[in-house]
Amino acid sequence: AIPGVPKIRDGQNPATWMLEVTSASIEAQLNVDFAEIYANSSLY
Repeated sequence: AIPGVPKIRDGQNPATWMLEVTSASIEAQLNVDFAEIYANSSLY
């Protein structure tokens, strides 16, 4: 989990949640770069 990113709510569409929590405005608000986090993860 990434601190500050809200967990998906019950019944929420996963695709909609993903688009909402990875938006540029959320990246700026949390001061993170999701692409960099992914590239440095074991999933990459």
